Amino acid sequence: MNVKMLKTLAKASYRANRGRNLVTILAIVLTTVMFTSLFVLSESMMENIRQMNFRQAGTYDHISFKYLTGDQADLIKTHPEITSWGESIVIGIAEDEGLKNRQVEIRYADDAYATYSYAIPTTGTMPAGEYDIALDTAILDVMGLPHELGQKVTLHWRDDLYSEALTGQEFVLCGYWEGNASSLASMAFVSRQFTADKYAGADIAGRIAQNQVGGTHMLSVMVKDASNLEEAAQQILSDLNVPDLPYGINWAYDPQLRFTGLSELIPMLLGMILVFVSGYLIIYNIFQISVVNDIQFYGKLKTLGTTGKQIRKLLYAQAGRLCLWGIPIGLLLGYGLGSLLVPVLILSERPFVSTSPLIFLGAAVFAWVTVRISCRKPAKAAGKISPVEAMNYSDALVHGPETRKTKKGASLFRMALSNLGRNKKRTATVICSLTLGMVLLCCIFAKNKSFDLDKYMRSQAISDFTVEDLSLGAMSAAFNPYGLTLSKQLIGQIGKLNGLQDTAALYAQKADLALTPDVLDRIESYFERENKYRYEAMEYDPYWIESYNDAKKQKKVKAIVFGIDGFLPEMLTEDAYVLEGTFDAEKFRSGDYVIAGGYDTEGKKEPQPIPGQQLMQIFL
Repeated sequence: MNVKMLKTLAKASYRANRGRNLVTILAIVLTTVMFTSLFVLSESMMENIRQMNFRQAGTYDHISFKYLTGDQADLIKTHPEITSWGESIVIGIAEDEGLKNRQVEIRYADDAYATYSYAIPTTGTMPAGEYDIALDTAILDVMGLPHELGQKVTLHWRDDLYSEALTGQEFVLCGYWEGNASSLASMAFVSRQFTADKYAGADIAGRIAQNQVGGTHMLSVMVKDASNLEEAAQQILSDLNVPDLPYGINWAYDPQLRFTGLSELIPMLLGMILVFVSGYLIIYNIFQISVVNDIQFYGKLKTLGTTGKQIRKLLYAQAGRLCLWGIPIGLLLGYGLGSLLVPVLILSERPFVSTSPLIFLGAAVFAWVTVRISCRKPAKAAGKISPVEAMNYSDALVHGPETRKTKKGASLFRMALSNLGRNKKRTATVICSLTLGMVLLCCIFAKNKSFDLDKYMRSQAISDFTVEDLSLGAMSAAFNPYGLTLSKQLIGQIGKLNGLQDTAALYAQKADLALTPDVLDRIESYFERENKYRYEAMEYDPYWIESYNDAKKQKKVKAIVFGIDGFLPEMLTEDAYVLEGTFDAEKFRSGDYVIAGGYDTEGKKEPQPIPGQQLMQIFL
């Protein structure tokens, strides 16, 4: 039998079984919808995690080269590993009264840098006129300004970081965008002309040597291979013979974060397995029944000389024709369903629905493979049947007497139950296919409901609300432990609020700590004897070096001693946070004991008091 005849037979069989074809198409549509929905959810979840990390980092660039002269920035751009870049020139940090709790970086930036930083104006444009400025809505709200172009905005900053003198300038708002609540800083973009006039003739290299930031260039770059950004940054600087230039790696590309994101996909992968098995069982059942119904037709084809291989091709051709209808419809319906589920299942300020072509390609391939595997066994059975067997074939697998005696007589229920027993294998397959659908639905529901927001927030914050002294969040000044913005009167009013369940307070006091010989020895060992690099790494900060040397010489160090009450002692001393020792509430309340905090980075603890040791004397 030639190929043309096979196509004719496939077309004729397709037209002769419209009802069965409709059921099969619906099964293929259902399978494709489930695959597509899971692909949309998994891809959207990964993208939302990536975007959340990028927004927290404030940028999606790979590497940031900092404190550069213009020539150094131009040199880095020439490296072949760099595919694109964005450049900015720093002016300073805004220190206006309303911006003390929000770091506002005043700088010139090109469009690429602004795009990397999620700071491209959605209303208006980037600065073009000399005194134009573009801000985000968070800055406008804090300053009490309406979201309107053309209004006057005055900002103040320090040209000299070691001087108290502020420089002010009135700008005209030319563009704004929605503020990034996930980031700790906002951008205020000024024009290239304003920056060029301000630093015309300035010795930028000399300013960098003096630890000044005004006039310095920053370069945000994207590289060809982002698998090891630390190595890529060092290689770029080494190739350009400028190995000592400072740079920063975008932590949002940390491989550990990628692993965390992939772990979130495990439920989706399990769901895909269930969809595959469920779809396989449903479609397999349909094709198995169709083969049984048409078994005599295949027997006649065998009598006419059709080979088993040709019969299998005939069934595969019918399945392919049904896929041409079912898969496209399933892709469209599945993407729509997935788009509706993304905002429900993914907790995000801006839920992103992925439109990646991989969603449609992956779902289509999975659905086609499911159909192909489902009809493989029925096609094989049809190809093996002989003409004689086909004439006498029955799918009833019941063995034993053909008649039964019963006192209760026949009933619809008994007849139905008896019919299920005629082919136990097929009955079990149908039950499994129905059960797996229920299992998949329960898994999705359980995954959605298993997220405990209270438990998650407990790992991120110690309370629902925090009221702090203004200087604690100030970006342009040091923390003042004697701050007066939190008065006893205000604390008393807060304590009387309705619905307040529990409170805790953190107190601060400046103190001189006398260093005992043992403590001083461990400090010197940590910073100098164990790893000299720890000390050398701080040489960029002359104030730290001076304070460290003074502490060793005078055998005392200036510090801030904190007092805690309420629920804080028990919360801070939970087993997950205690490195050494145990917490005794009674002893702590006596005032003779302290809780010492320290760091534990990669198993290397910074020097800290040993539990049970008599602490250094505190002079208030």
